[in-house]
Amino acid sequence: MYIDKQVFKGLQQLEGVSGVSIIDNMGEILHSTIKEADINELASFISSISSILASDKHLGEVNKITLKSPKGENLIVHIMDDKIVVSTLSHKASCTITSQKIGLLLEEYTEVRSINERMNTPNVSYA
Repeated sequence: MYIDKQVFKGLQQLEGVSGVSIIDNMGEILHSTIKEADINELASFISSISSILASDKHLGEVNKITLKSPKGENLIVHIMDDKIVVSTLSHKASCTITSQKIGLLLEEYTEVRSINERMNTPNVSYA
């Protein structure tokens, strides 16, 4: 299941978000507006180990990873069942508030997707 185009656009439009990547659990970038290749490579690596992190009994359920740069930019990785959503934030954005907004948007998407699947309604999505 891929991220709905409307959700992807909504993520991009959140204040402070400078880029978004959607990555599958194998680390393949499905869609990205993040221009920096090294950021996408890091995000792909995190994606490939996310299942290990998500199932670590000592950590509990890991559904978000935040990396803070000394330059003030932040990388937020939201771990979902079938994909990883990576957002880069400008140095002016509040990491906590923006992360909460991203989480709420993704939670809403998950709920709508679940309803659509029960009703057999197709989602408009990236193929």
